[in-house]
Amino acid sequence: VEAGLGGCPRSTRWTSEQLYNVFEPGRPVALHRLESLFSQEEAAELVQLAEAGSAFDTQADTADGEPSFELYLLRDGRDARVIEGVYEPEGNADTAVWESVRRRVEDCVTPFVRKHFCRRCVPCTSLVRRYRPGAERSRLPPHRDVQAAVTAVVELQSADSGPGLYVLETLHSTPRPASLAVGAAAVHNFELLHGVNASCEEAGGGGG
Repeated sequence: VEAGLGGCPRSTRWTSEQLYNVFEPGRPVALHRLESLFSQEEAAELVQLAEAGSAFDTQADTADGEPSFELYLLRDGRDARVIEGVYEPEGNADTAVWESVRRRVEDCVTPFVRKHFCRRCVPCTSLVRRYRPGAERSRLPPHRDVQAAVTAVVELQSADSGPGLYVLETLHSTPRPASLAVGAAAVHNFELLHGVNASCEEAGGGGG
């Protein structure tokens, strides 16, 4: 466990573990956890801001073809609403979400990523993904983030009944919960196989 990360809240700590790498068996895949990146109060506020924003996008997700329920905050390094041509700087809830996390990303997450993954990485895409078991999406099947060099996943709400974010070493291995507390982040590169399961009823075969 390491503390005292420059630019991060004083309460932020990080831990890491290494998993088997199917691409290069001699070089493990790292999974880092930034504990208390956001406080529980900050996470709750971000959820409220996101729900007050634009409708969540329901276009087909690339992982399984099902509705994605995503709210984009940043695309290609720019405010998503600017790119979509509907940017309203005053009172725009989507912009408010990004502005609420931007300093934490720039001051804490980006330096961490540059130290542990790539020295030239910059924030490119930021989105909020919504899970509502029984009503909307409740899971995301195992996949790799092949379009991102590094991904940071922040737990804004605890899964109602499932383990939430999970990781796997191979498609045939047992899923392992990432065990993120509200406000914590998991940081990994594109080689890590992972998914999400917010419903214990679907834990078999792809959750965990």
